[in-house]
Amino acid sequence: MDTKDKIIKAYKKLLNSKDHDKFTVLDICKEANVSSKGTFYHYFNSKTDLLILLTKELNDYTGEQIDKLSNEHISKQERIYKFIDFCIEVLIKEKDLIVEMLKQMEINDRMKLLNESQQKILKQISNCIYGEVTDETVYKTRLILSIIMQFGNEEILGKNITVDTVTLERKKEILYRSVINMIEAI
Repeated sequence: MDTKDKIIKAYKKLLNSKDHDKFTVLDICKEANVSSKGTFYHYFNSKTDLLILLTKELNDYTGEQIDKLSNEHISKQERIYKFIDFCIEVLIKEKDLIVEMLKQMEINDRMKLLNESQQKILKQISNCIYGEVTDETVYKTRLILSIIMQFGNEEILGKNITVDTVTLERKKEILYRSVINMIEAI
């Protein structure tokens, strides 16, 4: 593993136990077993730059997965189910990063600049699910995402526990029905 990857891994590990603002670059270097802060600054200008990089990577990954899903020849309902599964997988895998990203996007002007990237992904999802991008489909997509995030906040992001597979599958079924019912109602 190269030094940059060690720093990224250390940052993510620290996010598991502390907020972004509660640890220092020196803490990241110690966790990464990197000799000096200068090494950190060789790769990143600040902790916020590191968070922005990870957010962009997550956005890029999400965009790639949505493109793949768009190319699958499946029904709209199956596409929605797969999209929900993908969202839950990402919420579980990147829980700490997502929580911090959402917090920082509200308070940090540099993080707010990522909203344009988020809007692009929203349109990709809208096109993936509905086959078009209109104000109405983007609105419906926002509603779908709000239901998924509500689920994530209650079941994943808000708790420091591992959700067992059986419970998660049952709750996903409820989530599937909620999203489909919401789409049909609009």
